[in-house]
Amino acid sequence: MATMVFMTISAKGQCKFCKSYEDFIDDHWEKLDTVYCKKRSKSQKFWWGSKDYTLTTGNKDLDKVLKYEAFIVMQSDTAYLNCRNVRHDTVLLGKGYTKAKRFGDHGLLFVSQFANKKSAREIMGAGYFAGTLGSMSTASDYEKRQVCYMISSGADGIGYINTRMIDDEMIEEMMEKNIIKDGGLYLKYLSEGKKWQRIHASHVIPILEEAGLLK
Repeated sequence: MATMVFMTISAKGQCKFCKSYEDFIDDHWEKLDTVYCKKRSKSQKFWWGSKDYTLTTGNKDLDKVLKYEAFIVMQSDTAYLNCRNVRHDTVLLGKGYTKAKRFGDHGLLFVSQFANKKSAREIMGAGYFAGTLGSMSTASDYEKRQVCYMISSGADGIGYINTRMIDDEMIEEMMEKNIIKDGGLYLKYLSEGKKWQRIHASHVIPILEEAGLLK
């Protein structure tokens, strides 16, 4: 497995965070003076990062807030989602931060490793995973395991933030609701003949960007 090299970036000014999805949508932020962002260099090629980011401030109390309470942190124009309480199909998606993008007016899109228990079994049978799930020896392997998730509501009654994967069903819903207005983009999405390849983030993101849905 390739060696992971950690890199640290610090940012002063234009740093802020909010503690909930609702605060994020309502644009209610708390300011931060400085944020130190530590990331793994292997994932630098991908804007999503997949939980490879650790954010700290140098202040122990604030660091606890960022680790356990923050929902999202903004560093200049880059958003980092705290994955600690984020899950998909009852599967928790990790404890680090990942890059995220605003999706339309009321959503947040991020990319992470495939995590749906039921679908994972089906797709594994179709050849989605080659080898061990945890083996990410190349950038290509890493990319093939990344899919898009969307958050469109706040935490549930026990504190978990639930997500939906962007798949065929969700793309069809976007067409029906006129969220994606260009039928050509739908055909472009379907141009990838294999269902398990259509959901790859590398296939989905350019289509959403062309539709003007990512901010």
